[in-house]
Amino acid sequence: MQLSELLNELKDLDDNIKSINEKLKVKRDRRKQLSDAIINYMKKNNLNNLENKNKTCSFILKNSKTFTTISQKLIKDALYKKLKKNEADDIINSILKERKETNEDNLLIKLIK
Repeated sequence: MQLSELLNELKDLDDNIKSINEKLKVKRDRRKQLSDAIINYMKKNNLNNLENKNKTCSFILKNSKTFTTISQKLIKDALYKKLKKNEADDIINSILKERKETNEDNLLIKLIK
């Protein structure tokens, strides 16, 4: 294959993926709306379980606990509450130095006008 053919195919695939992702976003948004409406109905009516009309599937209301991500700011704030500032800064710097650095090559597609 010629380089120009590879470039054109990559561009076509990229456009196709963008189009599919846009359609998926619409479907995900609609699914979220429907889920929220059903959850509100179930909570309002004190229901934990629902079945569809032809009883092919059931919908179970499940509550799950989640936590926010552990960010650098969260760690700093927590350490500053327990340690002196310079001790906390030393620990934070030590943790940050332990992170593994990775490099990755990426190909960006930029439209020329």
